[in-house]
Amino acid sequence: MRYAAMMKATLRCLLRCCALLVPFAGPTWADTGNVTPHGVISIFRDEVQASPAQLWQTVVQLPRWWSGQHTCSGQATNLSFDAQAGGCWCERWGDGNSVQHGQVVLVQPGRTLRVYANPDRCRSCR
Repeated sequence: MRYAAMMKATLRCLLRCCALLVPFAGPTWADTGNVTPHGVISIFRDEVQASPAQLWQTVVQLPRWWSGQHTCSGQATNLSFDAQAGGCWCERWGDGNSVQHGQVVLVQPGRTLRVYANPDRCRSCR
């Protein structure tokens, strides 16, 4: 049950990112595929009046739009996101505290960003 709540919270954060793009938006749809007890794949597609480069820059600046409520430290500014294969979606705070929220596994700039992540990691650090 808690996993489902964390997934909903994560999806809300992703939708906030999409909200940054609303002024450019046209028709939007989302699809959920491959739902298992271990995870879910969410695909968001949106038509926007912006270049792929502009959209890419918005998405990969995760600490600028991610909610601090969905971090271990309570501060989105403690997040880092390295948008390259093997890159870390990490959080560092305090005296040596850190957590890897996800790992970037596929990057096709302006087209695809795939991150393997566990939205439940913060529960163990609170």
